[in-house]
Amino acid sequence: MREKVIFSLFAIAYLIFIGVLFKMQVLEGKKYEAMAMDNRYVTFPINPIRGNIYDRNGKLLATSGFRGRLLVINKRDKEEKKYIASLIGRYTTSLSPRSYYVLSAREDILESHVVVREFVRHYPFGDKTPHIIGYVDAEGKGRAGLERLLDSLLVGKAGTLMVPVDARMRITDRNFRMVSPSKGVDIRTTLDIDLHAFVDSITSGFEKVAVVVMTTDGEVLDIYSRPSFDPNLFVTGFTTAQWRYVNDATLKPLMNRAIAGRYPPGSTFKILTSLAAIDAGIPWWKSIYCRGIFYLGRWAFRDWDVHHHVGSVVEALETSCDVYYYELAAQMGLVKLLQELRKSHLFDGKFTPFREEIRSFIPDTAWYRKRYGFYSTGNAVNLSIGQGEILMTPIAIAMMTGAVANGGRMPFPRFYEGQVISDTLVMEYPDSAFDIVKRAMYLVVNGERGTAKYIRWRLEMDGFGEVKVAGKTGSAENPHSHKTHSLFTAFFPYENPRFVITVVVESAGHGSEAAVPITLEIIEWLLRHYF
Repeated sequence: MREKVIFSLFAIAYLIFIGVLFKMQVLEGKKYEAMAMDNRYVTFPINPIRGNIYDRNGKLLATSGFRGRLLVINKRDKEEKKYIASLIGRYTTSLSPRSYYVLSAREDILESHVVVREFVRHYPFGDKTPHIIGYVDAEGKGRAGLERLLDSLLVGKAGTLMVPVDARMRITDRNFRMVSPSKGVDIRTTLDIDLHAFVDSITSGFEKVAVVVMTTDGEVLDIYSRPSFDPNLFVTGFTTAQWRYVNDATLKPLMNRAIAGRYPPGSTFKILTSLAAIDAGIPWWKSIYCRGIFYLGRWAFRDWDVHHHVGSVVEALETSCDVYYYELAAQMGLVKLLQELRKSHLFDGKFTPFREEIRSFIPDTAWYRKRYGFYSTGNAVNLSIGQGEILMTPIAIAMMTGAVANGGRMPFPRFYEGQVISDTLVMEYPDSAFDIVKRAMYLVVNGERGTAKYIRWRLEMDGFGEVKVAGKTGSAENPHSHKTHSLFTAFFPYENPRFVITVVVESAGHGSEAAVPITLEIIEWLLRHYF
């Protein structure tokens, strides 16, 4: 009996052993094989190759450049580290092309390091790269602009390198196991890098500038912002001075002013006030005599000039007469004015898919009550000329201009091929209102009293007299300087609008002083290259 019990115990133990062996070798064989491989190989990830980004004409805006890297097998091998330092000047795992080739020639005698080449992001245009392209961090992840927006398409797939080693973490042979990284999707943008370079050249005399150039069907040709930065530095690394520059709280070079800079729109906003007044039934054909000042009770609101006789809202926009708009606003009152302005839908949200964009702002009566405890017609008078609490981005001003050019509709901006655009800005004003405002914008450039008639004169002088431009100048009060921001927004050709241009130059004076000449140069460049 005792022998049977012992035999049974041995039999059970044997069966358990066989079961465990079966589980390890058959059921979990791959798992233990992988664990054994881990003991024989050291595995390193290899960076994926990001897809290229091109401009509309096929010029490279972002690509993948070559860089050498040292993979460290045994961190304790001090002698080999000294040997590497003697060959390339100092010990580093990030290799210049020269260091890469020097070490590659001697790689066979290295026991604790592997020399590999990898691809890292490179921006051929350096600090002339459009802000909207964005940048990647040191790990190759998109952090802004298109690089962030399309990161999942651009990123590609990482590879692996398996290096055979012994128990002392020494490389045993050079038969590495390699899974090559794959490349991401290439992206062709709507941008024109030649136009961007031209805009950069004609704005070099100013410190802070934002420019939007787009077609009336929404294709963005340029989104320009000054000051700029070199996105390559986020890959190669910063010096102390360079890091201080990109983080400068006054310059803010990382900010894309075209979509994130918010400015009082100044007199460019009179476009919207005109539409609002016409829709509200205010007699836009009424004439006034402008003495350069408007009184509301005991408060005086000054004009930038004395305009004398102003025959209608058309002439008011042509001459940029503040007093005329003060009177329109006083007749509507704040509540009615805000109600009409909301019909523009310019303040409903963003116009681009970029995280960096900041929406434009217009207060409501609840905001005034919370901020000041009351609201009054005086607030309406201020808003009517684009001053006071209203803030607009250059892209929003461009959208407003495009909508007027198109008779009330403007597709949301498109930045790259294949981008699905389902949204359209629809401004809810009557067709007659757009006809009146378009005519007034035409006279701003082509009328005898127009504030931007310099453009008409120069186009005639330069052989482009047959091209008619419509636009609106603006000067916005600036709390940081005694000089106003200079603004101009335009569309052309007047008869069959194709292009919209909006320019904002910070602390540069009246719209006609800086923004108008810049816009003229861009118009002539487009006429030479797109007509």
